[in-house]
Amino acid sequence: GPARLIFANNVLAHVRDLNGFTRGLKTLLHPEGCLRVEVPYAHCMVSDLEFDTIYHQHLCYFSVATLKRLFDRHGLSIHRIQQIPIHGGSLRLTVTHGSEDGESVKHMLDFEERRGVNLLETYRSFAARAKGLVGKLKSHLVSLKQEGYKVAAYGAAAKGTTLLHFADIDHSVLEYVVDRNPFKQGRYLDGPALEILPPGRLVEDQIDFVLLLAWNHADEIIAQQKEYLESGGRFIIPIPELRTRSSI
Repeated sequence: GPARLIFANNVLAHVRDLNGFTRGLKTLLHPEGCLRVEVPYAHCMVSDLEFDTIYHQHLCYFSVATLKRLFDRHGLSIHRIQQIPIHGGSLRLTVTHGSEDGESVKHMLDFEERRGVNLLETYRSFAARAKGLVGKLKSHLVSLKQEGYKVAAYGAAAKGTTLLHFADIDHSVLEYVVDRNPFKQGRYLDGPALEILPPGRLVEDQIDFVLLLAWNHADEIIAQQKEYLESGGRFIIPIPELRTRSSI
């Protein structure tokens, strides 16, 4: 029979036919059931300059206003919505049958109105800021290389590949990329032609700087790399602004 609880965490952004998918959810949902949804929040992507989360498997980027329009169209309402920190900033929604949205939705819509979240100019500015940041990042890395420093990267994930492609950073600037996942080690990042090696190589090869591609896990990764930091190593965190960390 119909489900009283349906989870769709980090699903909607990957769906090509949003209307068909939402119609299906409505059909499957019990009249008194609820749908729990999590999606990356477009406002966080823009405000924190998270342009590296834009890649081919993400087909849509959501604000509260766009989510409301989607669910309204199919006779569903957002009972509750909250902003959560996961994935650089996401929205968590409880969706039910009906047409009356909860009070939290109204507060979030007011917030988006004040911040211009749904204005085209906001995204034009976002694009300009992103281009400025990658230009500054590449210039910094090239300068370090010219000064004789050895620079590598950490995190062979989709967002890292996106950042490296956008900034036109490759093996001429970086020695290699390290990742804890043994299934990635010994392979190469597509495009930049960087070999993926185990993190222990950072200390072995006396790497001076590490570009942290998995910046959303910065605290966790830096804590794991205590030996590297104690050897004098430094991490370059590119987003939301370029900065260097030399301690936990």
